Amino acid sequence: MSDWYMPDDYYDEFVRGSLEHSSNLTMNSISESSNIAEKQTELEKKITDYFSVNRELPVEMTSTDGVEATNQVITPLATLASLNKTAIANYAKNNKAKDSPASGGSNVSYYDFSQISGNWDCTNFVSHALLAGGAIPYDTNGSGISSKGWYYRSLSNRSSSWSGVPNLHDFLVNNTTKGPAGSATTYSTFKYNPNSGYPYAVGDILQFYLSGSYNNWRHSTIITEYYETNTALVLGALVTGRSGKGSYNNNQKAEEVYPGDSKRVIKLSGYYK
Repeated sequence: MSDWYMPDDYYDEFVRGSLEHSSNLTMNSISESSNIAEKQTELEKKITDYFSVNRELPVEMTSTDGVEATNQVITPLATLASLNKTAIANYAKNNKAKDSPASGGSNVSYYDFSQISGNWDCTNFVSHALLAGGAIPYDTNGSGISSKGWYYRSLSNRSSSWSGVPNLHDFLVNNTTKGPAGSATTYSTFKYNPNSGYPYAVGDILQFYLSGSYNNWRHSTIITEYYETNTALVLGALVTGRSGKGSYNNNQKAEEVYPGDSKRVIKLSGYYK
């Protein structure tokens, strides 16, 4: 006996095709062996191609199917690279008061979202700050306003995460594929301890909730410095952001923005290539 066929198995279905069988075990003749070897090679290539999308640091494995020894590539998880948080903070400081802020990079043009009636520019400004820190867009090739990825091609072709306050948060804290990523935590002042350092960093994102009739996350900014509160060694965040022409936060105390409402920090962990 040179081979056998087990029904209801994807390997057998692919290699031998879908066949009618009168029993649970069907013998194959030796004459079919060369065809089976060809199908095995084809299936192996399909598996390799599937796991080789957006490959990073490929791992070499050697085929042991007995037909032909070849090196195959299996793709590990996407690689997380570091963001330059100093560059993120500097971008915010240098562009907050400009009528026409500079592009953050990656050939993404800057469009002022405050030009749209009823809209503000704060999260678009933060997205460009992330580009300045080295983040790369995650363009999912969508059309219109896409719920996936993080990118801006034009006003009518972009991701909602590029300029929407809750949308940017949701993208960053769930992203494991491409573009910037982070984790969210509730903002509060903190007592500085040199052994434990800072719970959030200059260059991280701070978002503000607006209660009342709006009742949603309303404003995105960049943490650009710390300040000491009225209690010794208890520090808080100073934030810088832009809402539109002539409307911006300039190293403003976080507690002064929508006082009494919730605030959250998105601690940037890096970006996926």
